[in-house]
Amino acid sequence: MNELTSLEHMERDALWVEEELNYLDAEQYAEVFRMLHKEREVFDVAEQYAAIREKMNSKRREDEGDFDFAQREEELLRRRIVKESFKPLRKIVKKLLFVDIKGIYSQLFVDEATYLERTDGVGIPSLWPEICRQTKEMLHRNELFYEDATPYLYVKELIEGVRTNTEIRYVFVDEGQDYSPFQYEYLKKLFPRARMTVLGDFGQAIFMQATSLDASDSPLVRLFGEAETTLFRLVRSYRSTKEIVEFTRLMLPGGEEIAPFERGGLKPLLTRLGGREKRNVQILADIAALKAEGFDSIAVITKTAVESREAYESLRIHGGEALQLITKETLEFEKGVMVIPVYLAKGVEFDAVLVYDASSEAYSRVNERKLLYTACTRAMHRLHLYTTGNWTPFVQALPAHLYKEATY
Repeated sequence: MNELTSLEHMERDALWVEEELNYLDAEQYAEVFRMLHKEREVFDVAEQYAAIREKMNSKRREDEGDFDFAQREEELLRRRIVKESFKPLRKIVKKLLFVDIKGIYSQLFVDEATYLERTDGVGIPSLWPEICRQTKEMLHRNELFYEDATPYLYVKELIEGVRTNTEIRYVFVDEGQDYSPFQYEYLKKLFPRARMTVLGDFGQAIFMQATSLDASDSPLVRLFGEAETTLFRLVRSYRSTKEIVEFTRLMLPGGEEIAPFERGGLKPLLTRLGGREKRNVQILADIAALKAEGFDSIAVITKTAVESREAYESLRIHGGEALQLITKETLEFEKGVMVIPVYLAKGVEFDAVLVYDASSEAYSRVNERKLLYTACTRAMHRLHLYTTGNWTPFVQALPAHLYKEATY
């Protein structure tokens, strides 16, 4: 800003400013004229005081100098022209827009040698070249992966200054299992005087950056200290019927400790069908039956957003016209029948849930166990699962008395 001020002073005598003087409108001249009259009044008063002082000191100068109206007018006009021209530059500087945060952040993703240099030899993540390539492609499109959002803000604050808030004294975090240790560190940095309550279910930790909430290895213990951190285990489930809880809890290692609320209902229904068309027809028939029972919110839950759109289109072809497709752009959920990917269904509950594909092809890897668990635990009263092939091993491992089966 100081440099811009110096440049402004230099530019007032530039040729381009003199040329601009010829194109000023009457309103600009009138405004400067009013300013000059005010200055003249101040100047006259100053002259009177100067004369009094001279008489008191018996000293008079030959010429105190006159107020040169024309010269002062040109001076003010030049100043206004240059000031107006420099306004965009000052705005850019005030907003720190001259700092290329995106370019600086991208320098973290160059090659393995650079990574080792800038992390003091910390082990290189697997697939690092691919991570670099994808991250730089996103930055080129002015986009960020979710995992990059917090580190990007951190780099920004290291350069522009930290935005801490000492007035916030308490922070509540919901779905706490989906926050990374880095994000908890950043929250603590943002609110240094705040205490924190974190609510979460590690059984629903469906993202790669998931954090353990157990006291033994929780980042919260490292942040606040073991003496200041208390773990409360809430094991009773109030959302679903007893039958649904007994079915879903055994999908998780250690899930036996989950205690169902004493609210009875029907056992989950597992339906095997001889093809995709039959599955779509059966799902629509089950939806009609559930609506006839009076259930207002029904969700067809898929594994991915791509599968969600495919299921939506297939069901509509077979007569499912009153369906809503839920995407990440959907602002709010309305009652009715919706098709939704499991990661968007987190934290939401429905009267009835229909898991579109519970086959071994859809859910077989270890990291997909919690996806299936999350999908099934969205159901409050009814749970239906469908497959056109073999059941997922996470269902095959369950005792047969926990569910009913149907084959078409």
